[in-house]
Amino acid sequence: MKSMKINNKMGQKISASLIALFMLLASFTAILGSQSVLANGDTPPSIDVEKTVYDPETQTWVKSIDAHMTDIIYFNITYTYHNSTYQSLEHHLNETTVTDLLPSGLQYINANPTPQSTIGNVIVWHLIGYPDLLDGQSFTILLGAKVIDCVTSENYANVTGIEHCTGLKVYGESTATVYVPASLDVEKKVWNPDADNGQGAWVDELPYVIQTQNVLFQITSTYRGCGLMKCFVVWDELPGECLQYADNVTIKIAGRTISPNDPEYPEIIVGEGATIDICGHQEPVPANTVIWDWRNRIVGISDNQSVVIEFATHVTQYCECGAPVVNTAHALFWGCMSCGPCSYLHDDDTVNVYCCPPPSRFTKQVLDGQTWAEQTTAVVGDLVWFKLTFTYHGDDHVNSTIKILDQLPDCLGFTGGYGVFHSSDIQLVDSSGDTKTMWWNFTGNLTESQTISIQFSALVTNTTECCEGINTATIWVRNATGSLVFESLDTASVIGIANTPPSRPVLNGPTSGKVNDVLTFTVGSDDLEGDQVYYILDWDTGIFFPVLGPFAEGVTRPISKAWTTAGTYHVRAKAKDTHNAESDWSFNTITVVITGGEQPPQGDNITITLVTVKSSGVTATIKNNGTENGKLINWTITVEGKLFFTRKNVETIGNVTLNATKTADITGPSHAKRFPFGRFTITIVADAGVYGKATAIKTGFMLGPIVRVN
Repeated sequence: MKSMKINNKMGQKISASLIALFMLLASFTAILGSQSVLANGDTPPSIDVEKTVYDPETQTWVKSIDAHMTDIIYFNITYTYHNSTYQSLEHHLNETTVTDLLPSGLQYINANPTPQSTIGNVIVWHLIGYPDLLDGQSFTILLGAKVIDCVTSENYANVTGIEHCTGLKVYGESTATVYVPASLDVEKKVWNPDADNGQGAWVDELPYVIQTQNVLFQITSTYRGCGLMKCFVVWDELPGECLQYADNVTIKIAGRTISPNDPEYPEIIVGEGATIDICGHQEPVPANTVIWDWRNRIVGISDNQSVVIEFATHVTQYCECGAPVVNTAHALFWGCMSCGPCSYLHDDDTVNVYCCPPPSRFTKQVLDGQTWAEQTTAVVGDLVWFKLTFTYHGDDHVNSTIKILDQLPDCLGFTGGYGVFHSSDIQLVDSSGDTKTMWWNFTGNLTESQTISIQFSALVTNTTECCEGINTATIWVRNATGSLVFESLDTASVIGIANTPPSRPVLNGPTSGKVNDVLTFTVGSDDLEGDQVYYILDWDTGIFFPVLGPFAEGVTRPISKAWTTAGTYHVRAKAKDTHNAESDWSFNTITVVITGGEQPPQGDNITITLVTVKSSGVTATIKNNGTENGKLINWTITVEGKLFFTRKNVETIGNVTLNATKTADITGPSHAKRFPFGRFTITIVADAGVYGKATAIKTGFMLGPIVRVN
């Protein structure tokens, strides 16, 4: 015996036919049953059934909607009971059964209340135990389904029940329809680099163009349907009065970027004079139109896939700014190579472009760290840098005159230092009269996108507690006839704060050691303004306080020291910042006991030769004249300066290891910045303990870069 197989869609059609037959028989049965128990003239009980589908666009329940593949659809099944002519409260509807037959293009997802059975696309509710309905009362079922096929058909629902007391059967039915047509959605966008807070975005309208920059467009054609689309033609009608196709095309099909060497890459046709075959007719391509033609390419897209074209246009000229030019994109999609484009899907979209220049722009900024900003914080005595920038947009202006006025607040003073940066040779005239007001005058031709930038420095002379640290700049631009074509004002502000010295250093280290032992101490200090700090160490040697740094504030630094003579030493430290503000001495003083007894007589194996003194620093050569290798030699270079009645000292400390007969060069600090003129004494000590010790002393006079050594 042969078995018979029925495909799913055929089975669903048979099920639908059976349900329809069942509905018809049920209605006849209900009518016949009612007639058997009702007296002449009595009205039988009835059920009104209303099935609707939710339309998300109008947010209403309707009888039919258009949907797409994978959409989620919601149905509402509401039935209302009407009593027979018996008006007793005992008469009510119970033992209700609701049956819903989804079309083959929909798949059941869920429902409220939950059905008792779901066989294929037949969903059944046996509403026993639910509240019984009295005359005029209603009950609602919500049903969710997913679109899985392009089949368009009605969705049936029927309700059967029994009226209590009379035992009469009631029946009602209703339908709602879901259409799943194939569709094409074309969306055109233009790139606005200033949108999204300067990040740039694809938008529907571009408020300006710039002649030196391209305008970018994007055309996205999205297909929805069950078939495979194999032929596409996309074309774009550019506004020829100001935009011209400039190539630079990027094409994506179904999310994949297509290169010109790929078989899916289209033929690109640029009008004027070109023609294209549409429905067997050679149609001329309008001027300034670009066509991307896939008719003779191996390509295809399916449901919810897109063809994306991004291309550039060149701005040929500026137009009137009152009204935008309309840029329209079209697309034709159809299914197979043998199908003519007369049975195609079509859609189009437009963007608006204002072919006028953006407004010219004038800004004032202040340097905050490494970034130009609207505001910065600076310490009294600091230099701050400002930048004025003017960018011109529009038609060329011959012999234009630009005047820029900059006004500093009382807590700032112009230092006279400035630089000018511009895109063409424009003469600068500085007519500043004092330290608070500066004028910059320019005369020359202005061209599209030309930028002029001025940077200048100002000294913070007071805190902003005493004045409002807002710096204002104004620009006036006039053409050759003297007419004002641009005027703008902008500000930048400086918060001036008083400098505070670093905190008293935290000093830690050993309390004992031996002669010539290298002992390590740590020192650290914080600075409220974040300035770098120098450390001044008092080693209790009776000679001077060495200055070390600069170092980052808030960071503990290791510092080493070796004493060559036994004894008790009291070590302390202080810090100063880059503004020369010094802290007090450290809270603690470390007492260090150095032992080692009497030192044996030192040898003469160490010598110092070739001492050179310049304004840039001190150099000397140390030599191991002995016969022992690997000798550690500690050295110091001390510069003692005398400037009238003041004394300034600076020291460099180091060590070097030398083999027998070898030499090493050592370098001391630059002292030109410490005392640019006056007398000085330089002491160089090279100490290898009992192996040998050498001392060299140089005196002289300094006048700036001129150094005389006695």
